[in-house]
Amino acid sequence: MNAIRVFVATALWAGILAGSQVSYAQLIQDAIRYNQMNPIGTARSQAMGGAYTAVGADYTSATLNPAGLGVYRGSDIQLSPYFNVASSSADYLSGTSSDGRVMPGIGSLGFVFHKKVGEEGLKSWSIGFGYNQLGNYLRRASAQGRNNDNSMTQWMADQANGIPEADLQAGADYVFDAGDLPGLAFNTGSFNNIGGYNYPIFVINPLDASQNTYYGAFDVANIEQTVEYKERGRHNEWNLAWGGNFDDRFYFGAKLGINDLSFRQTRLIIEQDRYGMNSADANDRAILPVDEVRYSEDLRTRGVGINASLGFLYHPVSFFRFGVAFHTPSLLSMQDEYSRALMIRDDQGTESNKSSATSSFRYRMVLPYRLNGGAMLLMGKVGLLTADVEIADYRMTSFTATDAFDPSPSSTNQYYTDLNRAINNQFQLGINYRAGVEFRLSEVVYLRGGFAHYGAVRKDAYRTYTLPGGETKVLNGSQQFLTAGLGFRGEEGMYVNLAGIYRMQQDAQEVYPMATNSPILESKDNLFSILISWGVYFK
Repeated sequence: MNAIRVFVATALWAGILAGSQVSYAQLIQDAIRYNQMNPIGTARSQAMGGAYTAVGADYTSATLNPAGLGVYRGSDIQLSPYFNVASSSADYLSGTSSDGRVMPGIGSLGFVFHKKVGEEGLKSWSIGFGYNQLGNYLRRASAQGRNNDNSMTQWMADQANGIPEADLQAGADYVFDAGDLPGLAFNTGSFNNIGGYNYPIFVINPLDASQNTYYGAFDVANIEQTVEYKERGRHNEWNLAWGGNFDDRFYFGAKLGINDLSFRQTRLIIEQDRYGMNSADANDRAILPVDEVRYSEDLRTRGVGINASLGFLYHPVSFFRFGVAFHTPSLLSMQDEYSRALMIRDDQGTESNKSSATSSFRYRMVLPYRLNGGAMLLMGKVGLLTADVEIADYRMTSFTATDAFDPSPSSTNQYYTDLNRAINNQFQLGINYRAGVEFRLSEVVYLRGGFAHYGAVRKDAYRTYTLPGGETKVLNGSQQFLTAGLGFRGEEGMYVNLAGIYRMQQDAQEVYPMATNSPILESKDNLFSILISWGVYFK
């Protein structure tokens, strides 16, 4: 199956904003999503905003700056489960609603073995194995409102215009490809005698056979629309890292990482004749006696990849330390599976349902390099201050084909060339920053707080969208995190750390594209995470 066909099919609900190219929208949205990281690691690190480049002696260092493993003075084993609570408020066609979901997971898991070597030069080294979660994609939003301008069935009819009716017709048992939305819509429905007229009640219907034009079941609009989308997934990094301590001044480290990515996105659109605009009319056969149309999509993505990093720390004086870490681009092999379904019900309650086959395609994705810099200020027995700056050149994100069964490799290669050019034009150099503080309240209790800002992946000009009615807005595109936590140290090296992380983000998704007044679902998405780290430090 030609991958381009599926890309075009999935483009409609990928957050298309003004200035983007429809056929690239899904993969551009994917690139934005997978470039948006969050504070990573253990509860101690995340409670301090993830600003851990220069701190060390925590399994977060295995991912953020492997030189931090050299700061260890003993071995360590830790487990960090979390509970995510996603909530959102959405605006759609002057209607508002809220939604939410809870999901548990493991944010970090690691073991560090420490080895003392000597008194000078390389004094000790540590090697660690485990994983840290780089990104979490739990989001959910739903809203409804009255649409007086258009219907998704009109958008489907627009896609069918120009295709001969004979090319759309199919038998009752025909299985449609996920990319064939016009065929699926043309064949979802039935003829039903209502009011003495045999109405063709299909999602889209012939308008002018000589011109190969079509109209939608709700062609007169004035309908109640409900939109619901759900996202869930995670991006984990399994890693093997080493860090060495040279004279308690200089620390060097290296890491090999394996990316493990999973994502699922579903969307449902419901259109209902709540206002009596679609009833049997003997004088106007184009007004169909339709009560409801439902349309759903399901996208599943899996990815596996590899990356590496090098880092160092320098401790010039007892109260100050700084460090830098370079992370290579991540090379991932990706696979998408996509399907969709339609249902139409007439005024007498007769339903017709059809679903597509699940289409699958493979591709490669490259996420850009990242450069971290950080500094830590020790305040004696009071605590510490820490801050990080991260640079990521999002313009280097790219896609290439891997499907050996692609029937038209030359056109596919050109597609990816154009897609990568669009990414280079639309994306920007990103600068993220994190800051944190830790106070020592007693010998065993610590209080922590932090903040993180992750800037927009896309340039301002490509985050502009227009609402029905003409109001133009610019999507912020950034993420902000507020963090806080407590730490407890017990006897025999045991410790427990708690962290609360609150993420704030805005989103805008074009529900389906129309020439004018495309409906936009706006949402404010919040994610609150509770992270608990249990561990044992031993020599």
